[in-house]
Amino acid sequence: MTAARARRALPEKLIVGRYLRKSTKSGIGGSITQQREVHVDDQLDQPSWIDGPEFVDNNRSASLYATRAREDYARLVEAIVTGAINVLWVWEISRSNRDIEEFGPLRALCRKHGVLIYVSREGRMFDMRVPADGTYLAREVVKGEEESNLIAERVLRMTKRMARRGLPTGTLPYGYARHYDPKTGRCARQLAHPEYAPIVVEIAHRYSIGDSTKAIAADLTKRGVFTPDDVHHNAVRPGPDDEVHDEECTHGPGPRRSRWTIKAVRAIATSPTYIGQRRYRGKHEDLDPLLPGSWPALIDIDTYAACLARRQAASDLAAPHRRPGRDPIHLLTGIARCGVCGAGMRVKTYAQRGAATRYHCKGPGHVQVLEDVLDEYIVDVFMEYLLRDDVAEAVALDTSAEAVSLRAQLAALHTEYDEWEAFSADNGAAVTGKNLKRVREAIKATQDRLTQVAVPPMLRVLVSDPDGPEAAWANMTTGQRRAAIDEQWIIEVHPAGKGTRTFDPTRRVTVTPRTRRTA
Repeated sequence: MTAARARRALPEKLIVGRYLRKSTKSGIGGSITQQREVHVDDQLDQPSWIDGPEFVDNNRSASLYATRAREDYARLVEAIVTGAINVLWVWEISRSNRDIEEFGPLRALCRKHGVLIYVSREGRMFDMRVPADGTYLAREVVKGEEESNLIAERVLRMTKRMARRGLPTGTLPYGYARHYDPKTGRCARQLAHPEYAPIVVEIAHRYSIGDSTKAIAADLTKRGVFTPDDVHHNAVRPGPDDEVHDEECTHGPGPRRSRWTIKAVRAIATSPTYIGQRRYRGKHEDLDPLLPGSWPALIDIDTYAACLARRQAASDLAAPHRRPGRDPIHLLTGIARCGVCGAGMRVKTYAQRGAATRYHCKGPGHVQVLEDVLDEYIVDVFMEYLLRDDVAEAVALDTSAEAVSLRAQLAALHTEYDEWEAFSADNGAAVTGKNLKRVREAIKATQDRLTQVAVPPMLRVLVSDPDGPEAAWANMTTGQRRAAIDEQWIIEVHPAGKGTRTFDPTRRVTVTPRTRRTA
C-alpha cells in the first residue's frame, strides 16, 4: 500500500495545539515570540484550523543532557491522550525532541490517537500512521540528537581547557566584570566590579561574624541593592512599553529589582570564586578540587574560612533529629563515605553490642566501623599531615604576595597567547609558532607554581596558628573541624572482610587529597 493510500482523510475539525520551546532563557521577545509569529503566519494559510491550547517550555532542553523536566510537555502528552487536540504544531521537529528515545513514545501516541504533526519549517503535515512520515521525522530527531552531542563535546572540551588555564567560564559571577578582546571576542580578563564587588565583601564579612542571613537579605533588599538575577545578562528586563506586574518590583518600567534571598547570601559568602579560585565542575563539589583562577580575590582567606565553618555547622544542624543552636556531635557523618557504593555514613547505636556507636553506610549497609576508632585514626593522620614541612611551606607561600602576583602574570600570559593566536590566524606567519610555544611553556610553569601556592582556607587557619595545629584544633568547634577535614580529604571506608575482628586502617580506610597542592 502506498503512503498516499495509507494516509487517512483529515478530520473535519483540525484543533491545533502549538508546542513552543527554547533551550535557554529569553528576554522579552526572543525565540518563543518568533515561534508564535510563525504559527500565526501558518494559520493564514490554513483557514480551517481551530486554535487550540498552547504549550510553552522556555529555558528547557529536550536533549539527553536536560537537567530539568519539561512541565508543558507533560501537558501536551495529556492533551494528545484526552483528544483535546488532533494536530500538533511545532516550528521544527527538534523543538519537540532531541532524544530519539523520548520521541518514540510521542510518535506512538500520535499514531494511536490519530494526531497529526505539522512541522512549520517543512511546510506540511505528517501522519504517524504512515510509515514513511514516522521514519522521516525519526531521522530528523536523530540529526538533532547528534547535533546536541557534538555541542556537548565541544563545551566539555572548552570547559576543561579553561579550567586548566584558570580562566572564567559560564555565568558572570556577581561582583565581577569581564573585558573581552575586540578582535577575538574572548574574555581577556575578569576584574572586580566597582559597584557590586563591595556588596560581596560586605556579605562575606557579615556572614562570617554571625549576622543572620535573613537580616542580611532583608537589609540589602531594603537598600535597593541589585541581586545576582538582576544584573545577569540574561535577566528579563521590562521594556519602556511593558506593564510590570511583580510584587517584588519596587518601581515601574526599567531594570528589575528582585528580593535578596537567604540562598543567594549564603552562596556568595561561601563561593571559592571570591578568593580567586574555581572548580572544574561547579555542581560536583564533592569530586572537584579547588583550582587557582586568574581573577583577583574579593575576600580574604580568613573571612572565607569562617564562612565555610558556619555553613558546615548550619548543614549539620539541619538534620531532623538535631536541635537548633547545637554544635554538631559527630565528626565524620556525611564526610566519610562507603567504599562500596559511595554513600555517606551516618551514626547508629547498637544496644545489643553494649550501646556501641558506629558509623554505618547509608545505603544497603555495606560498611560499619566504631565511631571513636575511626575518629581517632583520622585525627591522628590529619595532625601528622598538618605538621609536614611541605604543608607549612605551602601555607607560608599563600600568605605572601606571590599568589596575587602569579595570578596577574597568568592573566597577562593568557592575553599574550590569545594575541599571538589572532596574529597567526590573520597573517599566517610562521614566527608565531615559536612565540606560542614560549608562552605555553610560561603558562604551564606559572600555573604549576600557582597550584603549589594556593591553599584551602581552613588548612591555612590550622597551620598558621602560632601555638601549632594541635592548639588550633583544640579550640575549634566540631563544625569547624568537619569543614577542615572535608575541604582537604575524601575519606572512604571499606568492608572488614569475613573473619576479620581487628580494625586495620591501612587496609580499610582510604584518604584521598582533594587537591594536588600538598598531596
